[in-house]
Amino acid sequence: MAEDSNKEEEEVKEEVVEAAKAEAIVNPDAEIKIPEAKPKLDPDEIIFFDKDYGKVLKKDEVDRVGNKYVYMNKKTRSKNVAFGTRKSIYSFYHIDEEDELGLKEEKPKKERRGRDRKK
Repeated sequence: MAEDSNKEEEEVKEEVVEAAKAEAIVNPDAEIKIPEAKPKLDPDEIIFFDKDYGKVLKKDEVDRVGNKYVYMNKKTRSKNVAFGTRKSIYSFYHIDEEDELGLKEEKPKKERRGRDRKK
């Protein structure tokens, strides 16, 4: 299964390289840019989510409280921490992978119309 995905990734990379080479032949001044692959996150990995601050935590950022399934954020000392697989936490709390990886581009704010608008 993993071998199939690796083969597919290699085929896609080869297609991108071939397309870039073809563009370089047409336009010799063009630079060949190969897009970087996004790091893949394991959907079955157990992660923690601080519900008070809305942040995904790593395993070393939480402490277990007693013998219960209660975890505490080391930095904020909050006990309002959920745990589960990456897939389940992301879907339940509506988190984007791009937000977590820092790849999401911020959209520029639109200009407000009305009384506050400068002329």
